[in-house]
Amino acid sequence: WAWGDSGAFESEKAVHFATDKTFSSVSSCRQVAYAIDTNGTLWGWGKLSYAGIGDGTTGNKLTPTAIMPEKKFVQVTTNGSQTYAIDENGNLWGWGSNKGALGDGTQEKQLTPVPIMQGKYFTCVEAVLNEIYAIDVQGDLWAWGTESAVLNMKYYPQKVDSNVKFLQVSEGLALDEHGEFWSWGRRSNGGVGDGLTQNILTPTQVFENMRFSKVVSNFYTVYAIDIEDNLWAWGRYSGEKAENSLTQIMPGKKIKEISEGERIFAIDNEDKLWEISNLSHGEVEAVQIMPDKKFIAVEAGWGFYFAIDVNYNLWSWGSCGNEGGCLGLGTGVLQQDTPAMVAPGTKFVQVETGYDYVAAIDLYGNFWGWGDNKSGQLSSKEKGGVHWSPVQFRKEQRFSFLAFQYVPIEGVSAGNYALDNEGKLYVWHGYKEIANLSAASELRLEHKTFTAVATGKYHTLALDSEGYIWTWGYNSHGQLGTGFKGMKTNILGAQEVMPEKKFIEIETACEISFAIDTQGKLWGWGSDNYGALSGETWQISPKKIYLN
Repeated sequence: WAWGDSGAFESEKAVHFATDKTFSSVSSCRQVAYAIDTNGTLWGWGKLSYAGIGDGTTGNKLTPTAIMPEKKFVQVTTNGSQTYAIDENGNLWGWGSNKGALGDGTQEKQLTPVPIMQGKYFTCVEAVLNEIYAIDVQGDLWAWGTESAVLNMKYYPQKVDSNVKFLQVSEGLALDEHGEFWSWGRRSNGGVGDGLTQNILTPTQVFENMRFSKVVSNFYTVYAIDIEDNLWAWGRYSGEKAENSLTQIMPGKKIKEISEGERIFAIDNEDKLWEISNLSHGEVEAVQIMPDKKFIAVEAGWGFYFAIDVNYNLWSWGSCGNEGGCLGLGTGVLQQDTPAMVAPGTKFVQVETGYDYVAAIDLYGNFWGWGDNKSGQLSSKEKGGVHWSPVQFRKEQRFSFLAFQYVPIEGVSAGNYALDNEGKLYVWHGYKEIANLSAASELRLEHKTFTAVATGKYHTLALDSEGYIWTWGYNSHGQLGTGFKGMKTNILGAQEVMPEKKFIEIETACEISFAIDTQGKLWGWGSDNYGALSGETWQISPKKIYLN
């Protein structure tokens, strides 16, 4: 039976394959699928033009095709890019796009099955995303795939150092010969088996013995400043290595501001600006930027960066790539290796970056923007063209705060937000005019004023002037904090989060939400990938799980 929406099959309802065969094993991922019939013949089909399905050809196979029909197989597994199968004699075979991850010692794609660890015999193999696990007939566990610290994985099979003999393996979970479970990897989907899950659907206090004044989140890396101005970090520091436990950054320095974005910048209590790097190797490097100046704010975009000094001058540096105008330094300036002043003579108090556009508020509440405005990213009323230098928009209004959504969804998360100098909440999205949400009679936010807005990938938080949090948008991972997941809420259905508490700070990133209450307690909800909410470490060697 099959159903779904992929290249391997397309149907909303379960459909029975028109075949007289019966089957014993099936595996599918992305656009390919495989099945072993009860005679041991391996069949494959789907859309994988680059590496084929293992029959020696490329292109689409919309009906099942026999793979190595002269052999009989007992198990098959695929991650969509590579596929592995064990034949009736215990030989392990693999094929697919490879690029070093197939485990056969080569880099080239393999259109037909090739032996993996020839001369060794296996009972179980499992491929999940970029991680492959196999158990040999001696019960030893082998792992390979994306190179990481987890189980010492390499692009070739590595034996997991353990005296335990295993019978079955899945992603980060294995069953030994005594029927006991072992686990490793990140704490997502309850992978380590200690009760923590990927999604935290209601606000949960993080690091209960600590008090914080500010928190920012970049994907699954979290930075927080405690009430004594110490800077802490946890979550995933980079794709290379997980350092999820709470770690102090720049010990001995007192920090008052921290940026969120592609790169991390901090402002200490002496108003000095620092760039923090090399977190992936466990040793923090901090480099001071413009030592002769003092700063009050910093913002990190995607390759381009901004800072505001104590005299309210705005500085920019970095690279726009091929996106014109995002540095705001004039026509044709796509790269600036050292900070340069933007719009000299204009005094700024906030700067906010989108993907290819930037906006700022000056000392008098005027709204300035530069970069790409072809679709109305900066102003739907005055959309059109690319601005290489700051241009004033919405001249009839005065604003106090900006927040831009990376992936706006019309009617749900809406797009770019602004607070005027009276705390009224406005929103616009490309073609749609700016709207005063605080005045919409059908809105639950009617007549409310706000002090802050935070935007995730597909969801939004707003902090009203009484200290209550309102949320709307996608809820795929429980990031709305409403106690359930999966249902999206548009702006008209904005919901309150923990109405029994008041808050002073909100923050979002991807499918994560954070808030600091009036007591300095940090709360988090949504996706707990890489320990971003729980602060728990990866388990990099198998750990026994005790089940009641």
